[in-house]
Amino acid sequence: MISTGVHYRRACALAAAILFAIAQDAAADGLLAGEWHTVQTPEINGVIGPPQKGTRCLTPEAVADLDTTFSPVSRTTNSSCERVDG
Repeated sequence: MISTGVHYRRACALAAAILFAIAQDAAADGLLAGEWHTVQTPEINGVIGPPQKGTRCLTPEAVADLDTTFSPVSRTTNSSCERVDG
């Protein structure tokens, strides 16, 4: 009967490890609020321009609504930008 207790503890430890790994993986998806450093490389008529570096502060509200935050309507005119899930 002692081995049953050992198996139970191992099963509990394994379950806890799996839940921890899943939680870490879920936290890795998406953006976190805070200051982000960006690099944009424009391409106009096939000619690649110099990289443009900048920073952007994302609030928790902005991170919660990425479609609005990165909407081409609010930043550019006549843009064909689309959000692509990678």
